[in-house]
Amino acid sequence: MNFDTLLVKYAHLLVNFDTLLVKSMHLLVNFDTLLVKSMHLLVNFTFSRHKQSK
Repeated sequence: MNFDTLLVKYAHLLVNFDTLLVKSMHLLVNFDTLLVKSMHLLVNFTFSRHKQSK
């Protein structure tokens, strides 16, 4: 096991970790968008209910 192969393996690990980070960030962003959308739906729903009750 020489130093070069260790470096290469470490670099691969870093790249894989990076990809995982990016993927989880995408998941987070998607989750955020879902949250915002559902909040909008809730707000619209309560507003329409409010208008109907008047």
